[in-house]
Amino acid sequence: MSLSLLAGVWWGVVGLALGSFLTVVIARLPDGRSVVSPPSHCPSCGHRLGPGELVPVVSYLAARGRCRHCGASIPAWYLAVELAAGAGSAALAWLLFPAARLYPALLLWLVGIAASAIDLKVRRIPNVLLAAAAAILAAVLAVGGMRGYLAAVEGAALLSAFGLLVAVVGRGGMGMGDVKYLTLVGAALGPRGGLVALYATMLTGGLYAIALLATGRARKGMRIAFAPFIAAGSMVGAVLGPEVWRWYGGWAA
Repeated sequence: MSLSLLAGVWWGVVGLALGSFLTVVIARLPDGRSVVSPPSHCPSCGHRLGPGELVPVVSYLAARGRCRHCGASIPAWYLAVELAAGAGSAALAWLLFPAARLYPALLLWLVGIAASAIDLKVRRIPNVLLAAAAAILAAVLAVGGMRGYLAAVEGAALLSAFGLLVAVVGRGGMGMGDVKYLTLVGAALGPRGGLVALYATMLTGGLYAIALLATGRARKGMRIAFAPFIAAGSMVGAVLGPEVWRWYGGWAA
C-alpha cells in the first residue's frame, strides 16, 4: 500500500471524527452557544449521548437516524457533514501527501464545510469560526518558518483587498464575513494559490448568479450565501494551484 493511500485512510478516519465535531459547531455556533458545553445530547429529550452513540456515521446508521431514547428524528445533514469531512479529508491526503500544502488544505476543507452550512442557514459566517481557523493556521504555518508567514501575509492582503473592493462596489453583494473568509483562504494558500482560488470562487459564484437571473429566481435585495463558493474555490486553489501556475508559465513563455 502506497504512503499516499495510507495517508488517505488515516486522514479519512480523522476527518470523520472532526466531522462529528463540526455537526456540533454548525448546530450551536449560529445561536452563540458553546461548542464544548453541555456535552453532546439529543436536542429533543436532552439525553446525554454515550461513547457508543458518538461513533461517526456508524451510530447514525445503527440508530436509523433516530434518538434511541425518545425516537426523535436526527436531521440527515448530520450524516452528510460527517461523510463530507471524512471523504474530503481522505481525498486531499491521497492527492497531496506528502506536500506541505496538504495541511492548510485540510483546514480549509473542514472550515469550508462549517462556514458553508452556517451561511446557508443564517446568511452569515461567525467571526469565532474564522478566528479559530486563523489561530490553527498560524500554528500550521509555523512549520514552514518565516517564508510561510510572508506568503500568508501576501495572500491575505491580496484577497482581502479584492473582497473589500467587491463589498464596497457591489453594495452588499459580498458581506464582511465573506471578506474575512477570503482573507483566511489567501493566508492559507499564499498569493498564487489564493489567486486561483479567487478566480474559481468568482467564476462559480457568477455562474450561479447568472442561473438565478436566467430562471427568474433572482429577487431585488436577495442575499446569496457566498461561503459555499469560497469553499469550492479554496479547494481548486489548494489542489490545482501549482499546476495552474505551471501551465500558465509554460503558456506565457
